[in-house]
Amino acid sequence: MKLDSYFTNVHMDFHTPTLQRDIGRDFEPERFADRLVENEVDSIAFFAKGHHGNSYYDTDVGKVHPHLERNLLKEVVEACHAEDIKVLAYYTLVWDNYLEEEYPDWVQRDKTGNILKSENLVEMGEKRTWTYLCLNSPYPEEKIYPQIREIVDLGADGFFFDILMYHSDACTCQYCQKEMRARGLDPESDEDLAELRKFSTLNFAEEATSFIKGLDRDLIVTYNHKEQPGYTAKLQKYSDYLLIESLPGNWGYQHTPYMARYVRTLDTPFQGQTGIFHRSWGDFGTVKHQRQLDYEIATSLSHGAMISIGDHVLPRGELEKTKYDNIGNTFKFAKEANEQLGAEPIADVAVIAEDGYDPSCNATDPSVIGASKALIESHILFDIIDSSSIDNLGEYEALILPSSQTLNEEFARSTDSYVRSGGNLIVAHTGGLTGDKFQLDSLGVKYHAVSPYSFSYLNLPEDLSENAPEGPMVSYNSMIQVHPESARVTGTATVPATERYSDRGFSHRQAPPENDSPYPALTENSYGDGKAIFVAAPIFKDFYQEDYYGHRVLAENLVESCLPTSRTVITNAPPNVEITFLQKGKRKILNLVNFSAKRPGNTEPQIEEASSVKRIELQVALDKKPASVEAKPAEELVEWSMSEDRLVLRIEELTTHSSIVIEE
Repeated sequence: MKLDSYFTNVHMDFHTPTLQRDIGRDFEPERFADRLVENEVDSIAFFAKGHHGNSYYDTDVGKVHPHLERNLLKEVVEACHAEDIKVLAYYTLVWDNYLEEEYPDWVQRDKTGNILKSENLVEMGEKRTWTYLCLNSPYPEEKIYPQIREIVDLGADGFFFDILMYHSDACTCQYCQKEMRARGLDPESDEDLAELRKFSTLNFAEEATSFIKGLDRDLIVTYNHKEQPGYTAKLQKYSDYLLIESLPGNWGYQHTPYMARYVRTLDTPFQGQTGIFHRSWGDFGTVKHQRQLDYEIATSLSHGAMISIGDHVLPRGELEKTKYDNIGNTFKFAKEANEQLGAEPIADVAVIAEDGYDPSCNATDPSVIGASKALIESHILFDIIDSSSIDNLGEYEALILPSSQTLNEEFARSTDSYVRSGGNLIVAHTGGLTGDKFQLDSLGVKYHAVSPYSFSYLNLPEDLSENAPEGPMVSYNSMIQVHPESARVTGTATVPATERYSDRGFSHRQAPPENDSPYPALTENSYGDGKAIFVAAPIFKDFYQEDYYGHRVLAENLVESCLPTSRTVITNAPPNVEITFLQKGKRKILNLVNFSAKRPGNTEPQIEEASSVKRIELQVALDKKPASVEAKPAEELVEWSMSEDRLVLRIEELTTHSSIVIEE
């Protein structure tokens, strides 16, 4: 895949119900393509088939929108190709209300045989649903693959498949029951149904990609799916690039930094996608502020991603000028700053996320997201990994198992081996706990029980107290109680005067610290040539839920205690500046992205005017003096010098994004 041909992308939604008339009436091919050229667009995804089940080209297999009187997709492809713009055909896979009526045996069903529909979409105060079709039914053979042939004949450059997923209660249709019997699975078992959902989606992706590549090996294929560690690593085998769909109005501001740090460790290029809307898809009558759009795209850009902005074409085929002016400004800035595309990340630390394989849900582990937030705000370079990185653990100075994650047996053995060979491990709360036993011998502690108190207090040792507030530090969730075996106690715990009850509560929140606990808050165990630190409190989950800076400071100090020398990048930047460090050939690229939002209402906070951060200093570990140091865009001023094995940088002012290219 030639990444430059797809670097900037506009994803053009076109979900239109049958009630809408005059579909594509005002579409002017040359004007359409000219607007894309004017606004730095390299590629688009345009509709072949949408959620309603309507197709937007002349098809003998699907259902053409009843009010479309032109071969719209074909005209789009021809107009774009005349300007060397790539076109992926958008195709909704699992949602289709028309086919439910025609083929009721093709739909996904729950254990009681009920038809499964989406129930999370609300319009004008009324619930709207999409019917889920089953990929184990004849649907792919009778509809999807024949339509793929038709679309290839139109000249599309590839396929953007959306809604590769199953309902969380699916599926016990007759075809799935047959598949489950053949695989020795029980339709009454929730665990076996989850296994079926994983198999069904991955099996379809394998077959569909093989079918498409059999028609033309140069066709591009990607699948929009419920991104999660484990499953996404499997799906990459059938994808030319992976997608991180992440509009802050839906996913929040933590999602892109979190998922990008995971996906960039895989072997497949990826694209970061946001939208031009204020809130979410189809938010007509809104245009995202230019500063907001620049920030969101800069976040993806800083991880080496291709970039995409979603729009919804008006029913009659017009592109709205104001939206595309903003898109063009952002794409221009991205192209001027882009040195990162396809670069490899540099990281000191890895956060371990549990492998997830259920395509009905996104990865939402609060402890992993909390660890990501804490490390970003502490300016610690890190990746997020799953079991697909099992052979690469030695690349990191420290591993973090933030809570609630269990490891497969091989991953657990490899983690212990990593510590034994000189690595450093931080485990919080129930990380690696299965039943009443820890999977990791390197911890040197034995599980006892969950604390009877719903909150407790940590007493930090001096070496973990730098910049932390004095006195006991609260954990807003129950600690777990352990007995040290080979580990030594480094921090004690204090329990509250009382659990909070209606007749014995203190003030408005938890009771104050009162009595020493016989169980430790922190331990450290020497294991071979390395060490393992255990934290009895779920500090990363606490930080995600409560955003108390003390938990971030503790997380930073824990990581610092594990680094044999100082971290790769040291800076005085405030927590709202996100830093990434990438390498591409003989170039290293340091990215700084400034999150500067105004006070929120009842939404995610919005960005309109970036509050500049002034006089940022950075020290970057380098083996030798670089040949050159250059800012992108070039008008940004960067002063630099060498001090022993550190490149010392000074950025006078950071608005939204700065990219510093260091040439060996």
